Amino acid sequence: MSAKTLITSKGVPVTINAVTNTIDDLGSTTESFASAGTATAFVQPVSSDENLRAGAEELFVTHRVYLPASTERIVNGNRIQVTDGSVTRQLEIVGIKRPGLFRSGILSFIVCDCIEDAGLRS
Repeated sequence: MSAKTLITSKGVPVTINAVTNTIDDLGSTTESFASAGTATAFVQPVSSDENLRAGAEELFVTHRVYLPASTERIVNGNRIQVTDGSVTRQLEIVGIKRPGLFRSGILSFIVCDCIEDAGLRS
């Protein structure tokens, strides 16, 4: 089954949250997240033998998210919010792959490596 088929047949609605920085009256910067759109995505937990990210031995990828090529605001540091039943997960994007079709070079889908945010940031 192709990634595009998985997105259309098994995809779930997700919200893309973009990181925003606000400077208060004292000059301190506060990081927060604002909704930047929605999409349909196929979200897959990674297996234990593929969760190490190359070159970063202490960064464990927890989920891989497949999105349509037209999805906007996909950059490192932004989040993908997924609701699974009564559980809402915040997945921070730590890596992005944009595979194209071999001959035409047309972007067919986007693959995001994500780590689940444990609530340490807002």
